Amino acid sequence: MQTLTQLARAIIAADRAGELTDELFNEFELALDATEQPEPAYDWEAAHLKMAERAAALEVENNKLRQGIEALRIVQQPAPAVPDGWRDAIQNASTVLCWMATRSDVCKRDMDRMEAADAALRALLSAAPQPKEGGE
Repeated sequence: MQTLTQLARAIIAADRAGELTDELFNEFELALDATEQPEPAYDWEAAHLKMAERAAALEVENNKLRQGIEALRIVQQPAPAVPDGWRDAIQNASTVLCWMATRSDVCKRDMDRMEAADAALRALLSAAPQPKEGGE
């Protein structure tokens, strides 16, 4: 059997020579028809099912990512509010304790307790929310 190119050249040559026959032309048409492949019909239902499966898979993945984000989310709690005058009262108490610890008539045990209380008060002051400029 001849290739399409060979048949096409034979038809052109026969046509130029005035010898083109119906038999040669029909042979060429049959060869063309044999090489043509019909386009497959698009399967819309399969495409829809495939897209639905992909959407479901993406939804599962999305839910996993959301759960991961929630697990990693760090919620910052606001600093607790302190009553008005709290800072001044603690500073005054610390000053009094510091002054009392320096007196000569205080026994060693009471002096140690006052110094420890003063240190605890100072730690509270440094850990507490700082007042904004212009007051507490």
